[in-house]
Amino acid sequence: MKLSTIVSSERVGRDEERAAFADIVDYALFADQCGLNPFLRERHFADHELTASNSMMLAAYLAPQMKNCFLGFGIIPITYHHPVHLAEDMNILDHLTKGKVVFGLGGGYGISPEPIGFGMTLNYALKSASNEIFDITQQLWAKKPEDPPLAFKTQSYSGHLLNRIVPGPYGSRPKIIRTASKSEALLGGAKAGLPVFVGQYGGRDLLEEQISLYLNTLGEAGHSSEIEEECRDWMTARFANLGVVLADTTQEAEALLNGLVEETRGTFKTYMDKSMAEMKQAAVIGGQPAALSAYFQKVAPMDESERIKRDFFAGTPDDLLVELKALQALGLRHVIISVAGRWCDPKGRAIAENTMQLIASDVMPKLVP
Repeated sequence: MKLSTIVSSERVGRDEERAAFADIVDYALFADQCGLNPFLRERHFADHELTASNSMMLAAYLAPQMKNCFLGFGIIPITYHHPVHLAEDMNILDHLTKGKVVFGLGGGYGISPEPIGFGMTLNYALKSASNEIFDITQQLWAKKPEDPPLAFKTQSYSGHLLNRIVPGPYGSRPKIIRTASKSEALLGGAKAGLPVFVGQYGGRDLLEEQISLYLNTLGEAGHSSEIEEECRDWMTARFANLGVVLADTTQEAEALLNGLVEETRGTFKTYMDKSMAEMKQAAVIGGQPAALSAYFQKVAPMDESERIKRDFFAGTPDDLLVELKALQALGLRHVIISVAGRWCDPKGRAIAENTMQLIASDVMPKLVP
């Protein structure tokens, strides 16, 4: 089983940007030392959550410094990328890493400042943009010089490709993981021979159901053994969306986690308040307040104790090993783990570093590759 971790910064605001990028780079390289594939995130206009607005540019900086692991993306919101630039940039990064890069591709946050910042309607960004951009990008990759010109047009982008995308990918194709929150997307990924993210919005029952549906459809699709193995290798689930804390005893880990939650309660509330305010403003400017109402109807209210139980994990390396082996038994070979602890705070960083070191020394060696 391969393990990865989400790279992000807890810093916010214009004055924190230099330090935020130092955090992100340090975190990614430390994860690489521990054998955890660093997965980068991409957000646009998110002053309340500093991260790279062009994650592939950041990845190009990290690539020559990586010694052990794959670089990953969780995710690139391709809705906001011109298909030609997307195809070219992915291929270049594929070459820079000699194929050791995995591109998580999805639509991003539809109800946010992102669609209106790029001149898109919320309805388009939410429903069809991501699939449309991805379909065009695949056509661009497949285009040969002798083929007729390839024309494409979306709500925001258009073009004509006369020759081919240069360079081509490092191998036969870039490694891609598609978001797939609905059954249709899971089936589409399996039939297309693409790995997918599973169990993103639900509990263990949904995860088992989606894995079974995906793997059964994949086995019936008639792909080559190489394609099928790649799909099985990189079918991906998240574990503990907001963070894992490991320690020598479960009690110690729980105490550390409770301390982190208490210290960040105010920061989390500020983040949620700003996010909600921006979503409301985006829905009004985008002329689709009904989209926001529909979103809130899907999001069930949750108290803090329920959120901690769902999104965090505290325990010993053996406790985590039990959880991961259970996921492995379902057919998962790749899991992304978020590590708790604010990298910008010395205490939080020490907790995060200790967790990653324990994963490297006491968890990963006991997982079947």
